[in-house]
Amino acid sequence: MSLLPPRKRKGQPTTTTSGGNDGNLPPSLPVIDDRIIRNKKPDYELSKIVGLAVPTIYKHEALGTFPPRVKITGKSSGWRWSQVKQWIEGKRDWRAAQ
Repeated sequence: MSLLPPRKRKGQPTTTTSGGNDGNLPPSLPVIDDRIIRNKKPDYELSKIVGLAVPTIYKHEALGTFPPRVKITGKSSGWRWSQVKQWIEGKRDWRAAQ
């Protein structure tokens, strides 16, 4: 179950998860969309996805009950979609890997 539409990138052919071989991937490899989700003005994408306010997300991150941020540049960071999706599916049982 994906809450986000597949990410479209310029200049790259679209891939499918149906197992068909379009020449780019062997049929046995799944397509993984592990993009970085930002949580900044004006849209607060992460807050909309998980249904939590920005301060609540940071509080849970500090407690270790929400996935940690990933640095993108010196001042910018985001969250990996795969970890956020895992948190959504497991919610209260999720703990950061020690």
